[in-house]
Amino acid sequence: MATPLARLEILALDCQATGAAPRGQLLEVGWARSSAARTAAPKIESHAVAPDGPFRLPRRVRELTGLTAGELRAAPRRGQVGARLAAVVGETAGAAPWVGVAHFARFEEPHLRALLSAGDGLPFELLCTHELARRLLPTLPRRGLRAVAGYLGHPVPELRRARHHVAATLLIWRGLVPVLEENGIRDLEALRDWLARTPPRRAPRSYPMEARVRRDLADGPGVYRFQRIDGSVLYVGKATSLRQRVNTYFQTARGHRDRTLEMLAQARAVDVTLTGSVLEAALLEADEIKRLRPPYNVALKERDRRLGYWSWTVRGVALAPDERHPLGPFPLLVPRPPLSALLQLLDSGGGARPAERLSASVLGVPRRYAPPLQCFREGLALFVRRHGRWWRRGPPVAGLCALGRRLERRRTLEASSLLAREDDEPKLGSERWSAEGVTRVLEEVVARGAHTLRRARWLCALSECALAWTPGDDAPARRCLVVSRGVVVARRDLLPGDDVPAPATAPLRERQESIDLAAYDRLSALSRELKALVAGDRDVTLRLGPDAVLDGKALGVALRCR
Repeated sequence: MATPLARLEILALDCQATGAAPRGQLLEVGWARSSAARTAAPKIESHAVAPDGPFRLPRRVRELTGLTAGELRAAPRRGQVGARLAAVVGETAGAAPWVGVAHFARFEEPHLRALLSAGDGLPFELLCTHELARRLLPTLPRRGLRAVAGYLGHPVPELRRARHHVAATLLIWRGLVPVLEENGIRDLEALRDWLARTPPRRAPRSYPMEARVRRDLADGPGVYRFQRIDGSVLYVGKATSLRQRVNTYFQTARGHRDRTLEMLAQARAVDVTLTGSVLEAALLEADEIKRLRPPYNVALKERDRRLGYWSWTVRGVALAPDERHPLGPFPLLVPRPPLSALLQLLDSGGGARPAERLSASVLGVPRRYAPPLQCFREGLALFVRRHGRWWRRGPPVAGLCALGRRLERRRTLEASSLLAREDDEPKLGSERWSAEGVTRVLEEVVARGAHTLRRARWLCALSECALAWTPGDDAPARRCLVVSRGVVVARRDLLPGDDVPAPATAPLRERQESIDLAAYDRLSALSRELKALVAGDRDVTLRLGPDAVLDGKALGVALRCR
């Protein structure tokens, strides 16, 4: 009697490599024995594979997989990993029938053959879950591992290592077997016959979410959350009109990135929160991303993000404000901020050795893209001739801000008079640099540094404020928010004749200490929305203290350089 697919013993496999065989370098292999009917978590075995000879791990591969060069150097050789996998295959050889399962099996098979020294064939039959999905789910927008697993109700985290891919492959197999059975395919022989006579077909793209779910949404501002079938949140966004914004995702003529289509392949529902205004939607969006950590929101995720504080000399950086580091908060840059490297270089006199060591950090480019040393030193000398030794007059903060304002005015003048030329802009690649191009980048480093200082001061001011504005032309009343310690503590509509309430007062150090990443992103969103309100000629009043009130032109000037 044929073994049902649900009880069929399989070996889920995955290979991580720099590319397709034979040119791609095999980096890691993972596998696990299981079956669709087995609910217990499988034991997943994975091994990094040491390269056969000299090998440089590409940066993109490091970012995608998390593998390091040190991990590969300490890994077992290909033959050792192949022998271990062959032993696992041998243990199951007596079980009949027995197959391997992989996603994108055409990619995995050549690497597995080389690993097992299998010549033209493998010692087991290899099924491809991607090919199954192409036939069973022809209208799904994407059929990668995350997309198919999420569609089938098995959310998986960000896939990086081989063990993650093996776990996702098992979840997909477990989800596809019931679909196969619904189509009358109940054992391996029936599956082979179905695959042979059922080629994949092209079909118009469609989405799992029912159209009525999104068409019934409210036509007002708010926050939307795309959800999987199990209710877990995929993505959080804000909208001026929830109905219009959500429905734009499902317009077939709209060109979406692969990542967006992967998300839409899993989305089955949308949860919304109506807000009193677009500004409040922006603030709620920032908070919801922090709270829910959706996998398809990348800009505001906390991973690898920190805040830092500068010293008065803009040379030292600390993670908390203190007497030596009173400037901030700023997003902490890794490696060191270009402005800090520029000041160190200027203090050293710009000699050949410091210039060679610091040029790439100052310009903010990889070392291989830095200009020739002589070109860089000529550009640095031109920068000093133009702008003097502003960094030598005590702490450089005041001079930095003054020079930054001058450079901003010049940039505005050039833009308005069409004096800016593309030929003056540096290109990536040392052969395209010029002294003028280096000087321009150094000026941009100073301008960005001055902007960063102004922005930090502005966000600290916004951390204790009260804001009133007219949400729309037909709004019956002005909307009012009160912010304390970077958090919205009150919101209401103002009655005619009501004054904007005075916010709490707090010393600068207390304001800085109250701003964590969540508050920083919330205040950044508030600043962006303030700019949008002013640009839209809304009636806006911002109160920063008992006697500090900005509105109209004064508020526009204050926002211009933030």
